[in-house]
Amino acid sequence: MSTGEKMEIEIIKLKELKQYENNAKIHTEKQIEHIINSINKFGFNDPIAVWGKENLIIEGHGRYLALKKMGAKEVEIIRLDHLSEDERKAYTLAHNQLNLETGFDFDILERELAELEDMDMDMFGFDLEDLKEEEPYQGENQEEEPETEIPEEKFGEELFENECPKCGFEFN
Repeated sequence: MSTGEKMEIEIIKLKELKQYENNAKIHTEKQIEHIINSINKFGFNDPIAVWGKENLIIEGHGRYLALKKMGAKEVEIIRLDHLSEDERKAYTLAHNQLNLETGFDFDILERELAELEDMDMDMFGFDLEDLKEEEPYQGENQEEEPETEIPEEKFGEELFENECPKCGFEFN
């Protein structure tokens, strides 16, 4: 399928789906609850991708588990039968990795969350303190600063003379 071809959404019985037994993505009960909360609040807006006659789930295991827990009987799917078996396996891994590759811009995230006065975003997993503990996204073109060794005789001394009032970065 090329980018010019249109995907068609089908509706099938949930029990006709088969989970991929080697799906490497972990789905915790907490995450499943967040997915359920999202479906209840916003609707089911992301069809599950399946492959082959057995309707093997390629991407959407979390949504499948959420719908199953909710007692859903039918589900919207898209078919990715144009993929070879190796491409199917690779896409399953790539899809999950691409979603994990970057975090949030916390300045923007905090502003957006602050503007949502009547929305409890915790129910979707937005614990800002937990998110901040993750490695922050630094942007595509930022170079990593080389680590500098501190001479042994400098240990214990005040090494920084200045501090940025906004972010707390210390520098000389």
